Amino acid sequence: MRRDPSREADASPSSRWTLKRIRQSCDWLQLETDSGMAQLLDRIGLSYTRGRTFVESPDEDFDEKCRYLDRLQTWVAEDESQRVVYLDELQYYKHPEPGCGWEARGCQPTVDRPTASKYDWSRHVLAAVGADRGQLTWHQAPGIDRDMLRTWYHHLVEIHSEVDRLWIHLDNWPVHFHIDVLKSLESQRWPWTFRSPPNWPDPSEAAEHPGDLPVQLVPFPVYASWLNPVERLWRQLKRQVLALHRDALEPDRLVERVEAFFNMREGNPSQVLREVGLSS
Repeated sequence: MRRDPSREADASPSSRWTLKRIRQSCDWLQLETDSGMAQLLDRIGLSYTRGRTFVESPDEDFDEKCRYLDRLQTWVAEDESQRVVYLDELQYYKHPEPGCGWEARGCQPTVDRPTASKYDWSRHVLAAVGADRGQLTWHQAPGIDRDMLRTWYHHLVEIHSEVDRLWIHLDNWPVHFHIDVLKSLESQRWPWTFRSPPNWPDPSEAAEHPGDLPVQLVPFPVYASWLNPVERLWRQLKRQVLALHRDALEPDRLVERVEAFFNMREGNPSQVLREVGLSS
């Protein structure tokens, strides 16, 4: 299914496979209808699924980093004095996200939106989920900078005060590894170099600086967002609150609805674990 139909012998301009196109390329199956093709694909475990921008991470150390993450998670799970925490950020705008909704047959759901650029107003949300118990910690603000991250890490340590160390899994946003942030953390054990822009100070020395907070940063491989369970929480937020919302002209009300979304989950860790895929 990962072969490009435009590169087949009987080239098609389409970049995606259709049921008809599969039947034509696999004429030896002797299937005459698209429904028959769909039933066959279902029997062999293939489904029509939304794709990712990156099918595979371009990280040269992807496999090695994934093995490191697996070993680390297994080790921490056996040590009650330590905890894995998944962290991520989301930026949302006053313009509604696209989504599905009920509407008269033949019509598409529509909502009012301002004519001004959506970029003139936005909010950022920080969210962290404890891997073992599903503790949800969150915060939203007009922006996120290194000062806020330092405060946020202090807050996470207080929230998880019953353990001696947090292993925070997060993406490769350079601000995570700014020297001002790393200096507030204990000496880092990450075996690779933290990513940073070439015009920023090298984070290596700061990573070895013995700060006060018992926090270890564990970046995912680059462009591998599907490895972070918090991404599933964002999916729920977009589906339930941000998709087709009608608060573009009242963004403060949108902020309140986002707060309500998280407040409902903050006291329900079992629901959080189910939604992010960390429990059945």
